[in-house]
Amino acid sequence: MNKFSNLQRLSDVAGTLLKLTLFEPALIAQPGLRHYFVHIFHASNWHDDSLRPALNLLLRRLDRYFQNIHKRAVLRVYLLFISFSEYTFK
Repeated sequence: MNKFSNLQRLSDVAGTLLKLTLFEPALIAQPGLRHYFVHIFHASNWHDDSLRPALNLLLRRLDRYFQNIHKRAVLRVYLLFISFSEYTFK
């Protein structure tokens, strides 16, 4: 197994977790998902053609996720509470 297939699998897992956070918002505060977006997604090689479809799929999933957050006021308030609690109580 090479590095790129691992990154594709991580991208698939992150996309699935994003899909599930619409029904279980507490998943967005999990350290694994945060670590993926802060460290791994940021450092991915976007010039690699074999990895690009997985990264584009994840970006489309993020776009749909933000659209759903915009539509659901309860989810917006919950995510704001999570983000404030993460940064104010440290």
